[in-house]
Amino acid sequence: MNASAAHQAWSSHYLPIYSWLIMPFSALGANWLLNPLLAGLSVLMTWKMARTVFPEYPGAPIVATLGLAVWPQFLVTSMTFYSWPAHFLVTAAWITLYYMRQRWAYWLLPWIGLIALGLHQPVVHLCFVAPFFIDLLLRKQWKWLAYFAFVYATAFTAWYLWLHAARPEIQATVDSVFSLPGIASIFIQIHNLILTLAWTPIPYVLLFFLGFPNKWKWNATTPIFLGIALTVAFYFFYIRDQGHGWGYRYIYGILPNVILIACVGYERLSSYLGPIRSRSFLVIGLVVTGVLLVPLRAYQVETFVSPFAKLHRMIKCSDVDYVILDSEYNPYAKDFVRNTPNLTNRPLVFNRQKLTDAQFLHLTSTGDTRIIDGDDLRALGLRKFEKPQND
Repeated sequence: MNASAAHQAWSSHYLPIYSWLIMPFSALGANWLLNPLLAGLSVLMTWKMARTVFPEYPGAPIVATLGLAVWPQFLVTSMTFYSWPAHFLVTAAWITLYYMRQRWAYWLLPWIGLIALGLHQPVVHLCFVAPFFIDLLLRKQWKWLAYFAFVYATAFTAWYLWLHAARPEIQATVDSVFSLPGIASIFIQIHNLILTLAWTPIPYVLLFFLGFPNKWKWNATTPIFLGIALTVAFYFFYIRDQGHGWGYRYIYGILPNVILIACVGYERLSSYLGPIRSRSFLVIGLVVTGVLLVPLRAYQVETFVSPFAKLHRMIKCSDVDYVILDSEYNPYAKDFVRNTPNLTNRPLVFNRQKLTDAQFLHLTSTGDTRIIDGDDLRALGLRKFEKPQND
């Protein structure tokens, strides 16, 4: 959240659609339910997507959906409060409608794009959708190209104005996080590639590379592949690492693209090895992933999250007016500074590094205060970071 003293208002760092989606669930006290629900819908949509894109491959829907059952990144992220499961579902739905090649679907598509742009950051959908504009151009779909361009331009302008109104400093932020690739960017991207592979089911790594275009000729799957390439290329100029995330979260919105390319790879593998051997390869790989990789990732998630869960309980169980966190020891501690906009919750939580000495003395003298310092965080199992980490 962004607090503006000048406007006396709170505003989100992100666009609002995902927040609007979670609002009714929060009102019912079940905000944890949204992403598992989106994940379930994504499985169904993935089946439909693969059958629509590859009607000539009867096994494509099975290959596409089986992997999700043991896809560590998909399983773990579906249990978080990230907006990425919504991106996954919207991407799969967009691809499905596009390849239906029906008028009603094309009328609807850019409006789904409006929703996708406003989920949290517009660049996620823009990198995905740009190659489809080229596809419309090459197929000489002039009317649809003009219609898509008009709706998308209007939607992007509207969301940009929304974001600029909420965060007037947005231009300065953009200028500070993009630069020409350097050694740091190359290192970060290599790290992100390793993360992506390490959180992907074992057989799908090979299937994805097998599905790469072997001829540089534009065809039905070219915009799907280019959506992946453009997303990776965009973040190559993004000089920060992702901070939080399970696997490489910036690629999550185009996982449907990755799955479809893997379906192409499976068909090629079948032509090389025959249907029985390729099916055995897939089944054995999925079993190994489910038996070895998924439990390993679950253990890593629990190990990482456990100290933060203990900190959350420590704060909530503190029978005081104020809790002051020392985020200098571990910058992620500042993520626990969460108060209601009207400040009626107790205890109120503050970041010591954001308080002046006068404010600190005022809090400690006007109410019961608990200070959680580096020793407390160390006892909970949190590591010390020498330098602040990127958000």
